[in-house]
Formats: sequence, C-alpha cells, structure tokens
Amino acid sequence: MNRPTDGEGVHSFGDWLRQQRKARDWSQPALAERVGCTSAMIRKIEADERKPSAQLAALLAAALEISDEMRANFLQVARQLQPIAYLTATRPTPTSARIPAPIQLPRDPLPVPMTSLIDRRRDTAIVTALLTRADVRLLTLLGPPGIGKTRLAIHSAEKLAPHFADGICFVDLSPLTDAQLVLPAIAQALSIAETGTTPLLDRLCTLLQERVFLLVLDNCEQVSEAAVEIGALLRGGKGLKILATSRTPLLLAGEHEYALPTLSLPRQDAVQTIGPEQLLVFEAVQLFAARVRQHRHEFAITAANASEVARICLRLDGLPLALELAAAALRRMSLGQLSEMLHTDPHWLSELHTPARDLPPRQRTLHQAIGWSYGLLNEDRQRVFRRLGIFVGGSTLAAAHAICDASQDELDALADHSLLVRLPGRWTMLEMIREFALSQMTDTELALVQQRHIAWFSARADQKLAHSLADIRQDHDNFRRALVTAIAKEDAQSAYRLCIKLVWYWELHGHLREGICLVHAALALSVDTPLRFELLERMSTLAFQTHEFDIATEFAGQLQSLALAHNDPLERARVLNLQGRILIEQGDLYRAEAVLQESEQIARRISHIFNPGCPLAQLGELALIRGERETARGHWRAALPLLTSAEGDLYAGIFIAMAHTGLAELALTQNDPAQARHELRQVLPYARLYLRRLHCLLVALAGHLLTSAPTASVPAAVKLLAAVDGISERTGDTLSPFHQRLIAERSAAAQQLLPPHEWRTTWQVGHAWTPAQAIAEVERWLVTEPAQ
Repeated sequence: MNRPTDGEGVHSFGDWLRQQRKARDWSQPALAERVGCTSAMIRKIEADERKPSAQLAALLAAALEISDEMRANFLQVARQLQPIAYLTATRPTPTSARIPAPIQLPRDPLPVPMTSLIDRRRDTAIVTALLTRADVRLLTLLGPPGIGKTRLAIHSAEKLAPHFADGICFVDLSPLTDAQLVLPAIAQALSIAETGTTPLLDRLCTLLQERVFLLVLDNCEQVSEAAVEIGALLRGGKGLKILATSRTPLLLAGEHEYALPTLSLPRQDAVQTIGPEQLLVFEAVQLFAARVRQHRHEFAITAANASEVARICLRLDGLPLALELAAAALRRMSLGQLSEMLHTDPHWLSELHTPARDLPPRQRTLHQAIGWSYGLLNEDRQRVFRRLGIFVGGSTLAAAHAICDASQDELDALADHSLLVRLPGRWTMLEMIREFALSQMTDTELALVQQRHIAWFSARADQKLAHSLADIRQDHDNFRRALVTAIAKEDAQSAYRLCIKLVWYWELHGHLREGICLVHAALALSVDTPLRFELLERMSTLAFQTHEFDIATEFAGQLQSLALAHNDPLERARVLNLQGRILIEQGDLYRAEAVLQESEQIARRISHIFNPGCPLAQLGELALIRGERETARGHWRAALPLLTSAEGDLYAGIFIAMAHTGLAELALTQNDPAQARHELRQVLPYARLYLRRLHCLLVALAGHLLTSAPTASVPAAVKLLAAVDGISERTGDTLSPFHQRLIAERSAAAQQLLPPHEWRTTWQVGHAWTPAQAIAEVERWLVTEPAQ
C-alpha cells in the first residue's frame, strides 16, 4: 500500500486518524470505546489540538490493527516525533479476503453471567487492545480469588469475537486438580477425540495450526504445571491466542500479564465528608449498592449512610466477592452492624492480606472474607456448609440431604448468605467457597463425608442402566470424584460398581480415553469379585472402539483366563463374543467366524443367561462383509426373535440395532427402499442410546437417500456422512473397515452429484453436527418426511 500524499488530504496525524476511522465506518465515540478514552479526546486528536499519550497511542495502534513493521513509525508520528510521511496507511483486511477454515470447530459457548458487570471499561479496553496486537499471543489476567478475572475474561472475549474468524472457546479448569487433565479438558471443550496413537498435544496443534482462534482458560492456578503444554499449544498454532485467568503467572516465554486492579475506592481521609453523589463515582460502591438492591430494592446511599458505606468498601479493599458477601449479610443485620463486625474482628484483615503458611495456596487470599460469612451461621448450618464442599459441580437436594444432613431450609439459608447458588433443581458453590468449606472439616469428618459420597453415587450406579445413565448425565463430575476417591481409598468394590456404569456414559458421550485411564486405575485394585470380569470386559470394549487393539486384546486375554479358571460357560460365551467383535474391527474375518460360532454354540446351551442372538447378529455382519447376502439375512432373521424376547435388555439392544441396520443394507443392494426405510426405523430407538449404532445408522440412511430418494436429498446424505466423520473424529469411536469403505464409496458418489462449492459447504455443516443434531436429521427423514 502506498504512502498517503497531500493530494489525498492527509497533512497531519489527526487527518490520518480521521481517514482511518471513517474507512472503518466508526464514529468518534465508537473509536473512543475501543481504546478506553473519551470521544472528546478523539475529537481533539483529530483536530491536532492534542497528541495522544504513549499508552493511548499504543491502544490506537492495536485498535487500528497496525502491522508489526509499521508499529514503530506509527508511535513516532502519533507522538509528533516524526512527520506524517513516515506513516504508511493501513486499512482493515476485507472479510472476503479471508480463507475460511475447511471445518467449523465445535466450541463451548461463553458463559452467560447472571449479574451485571460493574464498569471495568478501562480494563476491558486494555485487555482487548493487548489481544489484538500481533505480538501478544498469551495474556494472563492476574489477581486474587474474587477480584473478577473470570467476568473480565468473558466480557473481553465477547468484545474480541470479530477478531477471531474461527471462534472462541471457553474452558473452565476449576474442577481439575491434576495438570495432566488440562489438555483433555481443552480437547473435550473443542469436541476433539482423546484417543489414537498420535499424542493429544500433537492432535490439538494440528487442528489449530491454521485457525484464527481464541482460547479462554479459566482458573489456571491449581493446574499451573500444565503451563509447558499450554506454551507448546501456542507454538503449534500461529493464529491461536490464549486469554488465561490465574492467581499466579504461567511463567512462559512471551507471556503478557495484566494484574487486575481492585475496584476504585474513595480516599480514606474523605470518608467523613464525602456525599452520596461523590461516593457513587467509585466502582466498589456501585457494586455494593447494586448487590444490596437485589434483595432490598429500597436501598439507597444517602447523606446519613454514605460514610458507613465508604468504610465498608474500604475495609473490603474493593474486592468484588467480599463486597457481594457483605451485601448479602445485610439480609440479617443493619449497615451499622455490618460495619462494626468488619472493624472489630481482630483476624479478618490480617488473614485477608497476610497468607497463612499452613494453608493451601488457593485459600490464602479470600479465606477470611469467606470465613466471616461462615461465622454468621449457627453450628448446624456450619456443619452442613462444610460438608457441601464434597460436591463437585453442585448437588440435588436429595444428595445434599443424604450426604450432608441438609434440609431445604438450611440450603435456602446458605444461599441467602451467598455461600450457595440456586440453580434449577440443584445447588452449587463458587469454587473458592467450596475449597474453604472443605478446609473446615477435620480429617475424621472429611473421611465420613467422603464415604457417604462414595456410597450415595455407588448406589445410583447400582440402579437399572437407564436410570443410572440419567443420573450420571446430570452429575458426571460427582460420579467421577466418587470413583477417584474410591480408587485412592482402595475401595475396590465401590470403584468397580461406579466404573461399570460410567463406562456406558463414556461410550455414549465419547469420553473413551478418560474411561480407559480410570478403568485401568480401578483394575489395579485386584480383588476377587464377579465385578472384575465385567470391568475387564468393559475395558476391552472401550479399547476396541478406539482401535487400540493391543489394549483390547490384552484385557480380552485376561477375561479368557478368568473364564477358564472359573469353568464358567457364561463367561466363556461372553469372552468369545467380544473377541469376535475385536477381530471384525481388525478385519480378521476367518478367526472372527470361528470364535463367534463357538460363542453361539455355548449360548444355545445356556440361552436362559446369555442370548445366542448376540453372536448370531455379529455372524450376520461378517457374512455381509464377505458378500454372502443370504447367509447374512438368515443369521439376522434368526437372531432378532431371540434378541427381542429379552425386553428391556440394553445390551441386547446393541445387537438388535446391528441386525436391523444390516437388513437395511441388504435391502439397499436389492433396490428395495421401502424395506430399507422400515429396517432403519427399527434402529432409531437404539441409536439414541449408543453412539456406535448411531454412526452405522447414519451411514445406512445416507445410502438410502443417495440411491432411492430424489436428487434434493443428496445434501442431506452428505451431511449425514460428514456427521459420522466429524463425531468419530471428536469422540474417537472408529468404525470397522467395512463401514469405513461404505463411507468412502457413498461420499464419492455424493460428491459427483453436487458442485464442488456446494459439496464443501454442505460437508462442513454436517461435520460440525453433534449427535443430537444428527439424530434430529434422522428423525426428519425416517419419522417426519413421507416415504419416497
């Protein structure tokens, strides 16, 4: 781009700035908001009446997206240290010039705060300006708990959305205590599979390397050991930027830090004379008054109480959480009583500002700010509050009652003290308050509550599978915490019971790698129990779905040894059925047929405890792969009456879906679309429960749409095939070679029927679908749309 000349009307920095602002269709107030100054200041700069300060010049450079090579010249000209000729005009890159990402990244949406953000305009302007600079890849918001780091990060990310063409993802790290789980948490938020032989870090870097993407990592302090992996992630993605919140720096090369200041406060020497209007200028006072008015709508700062309010805000150092707790205390006491409490507690201030050496790092800053609110509770409510700290991600009333002896009234009282948060059907704590609650328990009390927590969630796992899955879906963090605690306490029985039901949830939601790690840890607790056989079976099942065949085969071998040692025909039939599945996934059809035939023979003798329809359904799939269509049909027709007789057996449901999907594929080869549609409709209830059955249904329905429906249905088929590819990529659930071949053939056929641009666009849409979106599309074609 050429330098501006006098003929273009640019004679000064003010002229140039006006030209750049108008080129972006910004008003003076709009530019002022972006850089955190007044519109009057922008007007004076453009009129050459004022020159910007060094800080404001840097903010202008960021807002205008001045390139690295022009930044030094820009700052010199802005400060009137060089003539305008030294400045090369820069204009925003047209959106149309951007190359779109080939696949839309799934992402976690930014959380929606439940209360308003008090001011923070200057902080927002600084954070957004820093993250729009080319030389800032990592920005860490620093400060003590409760200062508002998370709120500022969310607000800044919303403002930055136009600068990140590929989106923004928010990752809450507060539930984690193990730094090794940080990368899996990021992968889960991005719906990236945690499986395969390629290291997860490499997979993340590969996916993000060409993306213009913002990753918001919240609460990094307790997993700071993951900083090295975070740095590697940045090096792997040149368009990736990270906004982190933490109490301590990550100590990475290139890290930029922004220490979030406390809310503005009046001067101490002005407390006795300051009036209401003057006091409301300060952010701490605005926040305090706003939170009091949430439960006392008539509250106002007057000449009579202004001094007391100022004293309270000063005593709390302008920390937002402390101010909110103080505002909640006014439900129980007067303003004067609150001020007196804060000023007469001999330990409150010292513990707030001086870290106690015998406390964990998380509890050193706001420990006493939470503690004085805890001190307002009677002994019964204190006991309930302490014990509620055992829950991760909150609890239901029933769980709180069983584990913590909590009543509805006690939970309401704790919520009134801002120590609990009410959610629909649940109660939860801020993480810092939960940590405080845990710290108040003695070792004896903690051991008791941990045992109750394990017992409660183990009992939930002992329900019928459908009920267990519903509970796990709502309380996954608590089930996982109970499992981790049971493993740590070497409570093998509880660990096994929890694992067996959690595996179903992990399979359904694609948490396969997490499942393999935790099941492996549970199996290290060697114990002679029938549950061990079932857990080994689930471990092998998880592994074959990720095509980690060494692990799958190893644990299947252990199962075989147990079955032989027990001389148990049921165990023998189940092991052979599993081994047959592993061999089909590996493409070893000859050996698969032999073990499945043996499984069927044993099952025929014990059909009252093991359904012979299970190996028969797999033998049908094996025959279909070989092209033996009538043999396949015979196996499936024989299997279905056996399987459907086991009403309510979710395990049998896997093979019912397998048989109907296979019969649909047979109908497609015989040009019988009505029969194919009928068979696929039978699969639908099971596809809602099993991710792998959903994938096979999507492949078959795509084939149906391509071969027997109007041309208008081709885009739908493309989306279904893309959904299989995308969901498999993100969950790690890898289909057999046979189904992979069908996907490739049908994708190639569909690609011939659409223009290249429409093909790419349609594929991108389907690739980003969640399982729920894919199910909705299946229902549209199989339930809503009339048969073709």
